Amino acid sequence: MPSKGNLGRRMSRRTFLKGAIAGTVSLSAAGSLFGCRNLWGGIFSEDTAKQNVKKLMQAGFDVDEQIVEIYGLEKEYHFVFVNDLHILIPNEEVCEESMEEALDRYENGYMDANGVKSSELWEKMVDAINTLSLDAVILGGDMIDYFSQANLSRLREGCEKLSAPFLYVRADHDYSDVFWPDLSEEIVREAEKTIDSNAEIFHMDFKEFLLVGISNSTSQITDTGLSQLKQLLAEKKPVILIIHVPFDSLVDESLRQASREVWQDRVLLWGYEDTLYQTTDNVREMLDLVYAPDSPVRAVYGGHLHFAHNGMLTETVTQHVFDASFKGTIGHITVKGV
Repeated sequence: MPSKGNLGRRMSRRTFLKGAIAGTVSLSAAGSLFGCRNLWGGIFSEDTAKQNVKKLMQAGFDVDEQIVEIYGLEKEYHFVFVNDLHILIPNEEVCEESMEEALDRYENGYMDANGVKSSELWEKMVDAINTLSLDAVILGGDMIDYFSQANLSRLREGCEKLSAPFLYVRADHDYSDVFWPDLSEEIVREAEKTIDSNAEIFHMDFKEFLLVGISNSTSQITDTGLSQLKQLLAEKKPVILIIHVPFDSLVDESLRQASREVWQDRVLLWGYEDTLYQTTDNVREMLDLVYAPDSPVRAVYGGHLHFAHNGMLTETVTQHVFDASFKGTIGHITVKGV
């Protein structure tokens, strides 16, 4: 999703400037069943979160701290969340007629308050993240602004340096061929596999709970993806759900209202009705799984909107939207027992 301001208001044939983002979960080492890998971690002291946050702040980042309490957990787990970074390196891959727009996005769009471009900020983030005690790094989508070998290579270089496993939920910008004519979807998908297996549903199994990610952009969840999600939720372990496009709340109108205010009266959410993205049968069933009174989902984390928001999806399920990381913000999530 584009940043606010001129980029956010530009409406062209490029539909990826309008909205949602897809996600798929990734691991730094591929596992077996649709990307699952067993990670028995949680070996940290109670001060780990404080130390992690302190180190990130010392490195110059703003930190959005989130805590999930799950009944019965014996250990404490720590994650960082990076999303909507929009790595952008204009080069000869961009077609001539689009170069002016690509350069405008590079010069005016994606940088922190100090003017550091997203492509350089990513290197700084990786260095800071590698000083932390973590169970995993979550990449929440729109890590690159559009698909190109240059953008993907910069992202991949950082992923290869990460000392913790990572889970990469992709989004529409990660797949977008908007500035590169005649680029096939097959080429893009295969290139993305150089970072990980690029499946629709991935998860990490921490024995006490599951970290599950859904590829959820403007594209619909497939029959296969829905089946895999059902299998994971049927395990009845507590689930932390990672998405890119947030879900509409059943109990709170504030996120819907905030989206309208920021994004030209558009509700950039997945929901049952009156949201930008089409609710197909598969999407409705996905939402039913999350909203159900007996759902194992305890918390949902997303991005996409380029602002932070904390709220409830249902009476029992929380949802937090992280601000865009190109602004210099990193999320820190602690999962602990209660």
